[in-house]
Amino acid sequence: MADLNDWQCLHADDDLLVVDKPAGMLSVPGRGPDKQDCLLTRVQQRYPQALVVHRLDQATSGLMLFALNPDTQRLLSMAFEARQVEKTYMAWVEGLLPIREDWQTIDLPIQADWERRPLRIIAPTGQASQTRWRCIAHHAEETGSLLELQPLTGRTHQLRVHLQAIGHPIWGDALYAPTDIQARSPRLMLHAHTLAFTHKLIGVRFQLPVNWGQIPINRHSEELSLRGTVIASVAKQSLDCRVAYAPRNDNKKKQHTKESNTSMTQLTILTGASRGMGLAMAEQLCTPHHTLLCISRGSSDALTTLAHKNGTTLIQWQADLAQPEAVADKLKAWLQTLNGQTFSQAHLINNAGVIGHLGPIEQATASSVQQALAINLAAPILLTQVFLQATRAWPAKRKVLQISSGLGRRAMAASAVYCATKAGLDHFSRSAALDEALLSNPAQIVSIAPGVIDTDMQTDLRAGNPAGFPDQANFIQLKQSGSLTSPADAAARLLAFLARGDFGSNVVADVRD
Repeated sequence: MADLNDWQCLHADDDLLVVDKPAGMLSVPGRGPDKQDCLLTRVQQRYPQALVVHRLDQATSGLMLFALNPDTQRLLSMAFEARQVEKTYMAWVEGLLPIREDWQTIDLPIQADWERRPLRIIAPTGQASQTRWRCIAHHAEETGSLLELQPLTGRTHQLRVHLQAIGHPIWGDALYAPTDIQARSPRLMLHAHTLAFTHKLIGVRFQLPVNWGQIPINRHSEELSLRGTVIASVAKQSLDCRVAYAPRNDNKKKQHTKESNTSMTQLTILTGASRGMGLAMAEQLCTPHHTLLCISRGSSDALTTLAHKNGTTLIQWQADLAQPEAVADKLKAWLQTLNGQTFSQAHLINNAGVIGHLGPIEQATASSVQQALAINLAAPILLTQVFLQATRAWPAKRKVLQISSGLGRRAMAASAVYCATKAGLDHFSRSAALDEALLSNPAQIVSIAPGVIDTDMQTDLRAGNPAGFPDQANFIQLKQSGSLTSPADAAARLLAFLARGDFGSNVVADVRD
């Protein structure tokens, strides 16, 4: 946290001030006597006539403007409202995003969370909110990305809410980041880096690169450049801090790099990727020009390393699919941030599953039944619904692969709930495929039995009580005879099936067919 006395005036003339606000300092007074100390009151100690033009969150550092007379305050306030002030922020966020020149846009409405104020949430009834972003560097030791951000609207907590909504919360964000990501930094890693606007009929640009401390950055070029202004050497040095004040040429129209549609990539969403066959599929999907979103109970550092080595854009969400509605809402919001025109293929693989209670159904607990229904059936249904809806207008070839089981097609004692959920998944896929055939840009859907695989589920079956599980001996024999397929081989077979030209011709299939 910055020293609250450590604010600086970077520029002053007859009409305005440009000030460096430290992280942790309020911009303006808050409610209550303990929140009267703020940047405005400190600035007014030196410039009594200073007037507020805009604000930064208390936790955010960087550039702020103050007017020195009412006319300038009015003109600058109008410029902010009319979006005539170019604002650029820098932020360290969780996850490895692709380093690229083109901008991506987050377009998600924001409204107050009235029950948890001052928090904000994404909601269809909220105010229209847009943020442009691009990744310019990766952390050399952590799964972090350095982003350049441009808020096109000015909603409270907009950058923090938008980045959290797409699964990349800002390091040190005590309001919107999970506890482990808050712990990445003692302060919010968000900094107001650039302000550009017209002042006295002249275009001006103020820049304040930030010193985050000793942050090692992966070398992707000899120098890291922001619109021609070198702010850092990336030979594992900290970002250098200096102030730039330069005239802006208003004879040239302001140009933004268009979002690129030329580099076609593949998108895969995979659930249950933290171990076993799911992890093996994730490893095999770590290929160049591939965006891979893994939704699992845990994350894998080794997978992150492999993705970085192979040029894969990897996002890992730690989520509980026993609460499928929340995961589906998050996926919907994330898909809405993507430029679907850049993908040649878009795949959803619903792999997560649990065996649940092993024994007569009368001995099962209500919670174990509910969990199996949620993970094995409700989650794939909701994720499929969101995926189909969000990607309908994409030109990509879309496929949904449901990992089912032979037990969805033949009953086995002691596994009534598991058999029922897999049978339900098969029949859901049949019906959904019929729906798709009637719609534009139909997706191909397959519910597949993956064979008998040497996973933790097989271990659970072999450990079952033979008194209530008469088939236990058969599973022990499969293991002893070497009849189980390895997770890696099973993953390769499933991904090969997914790539087949006749994928979808048989909605309910077996990988051994």
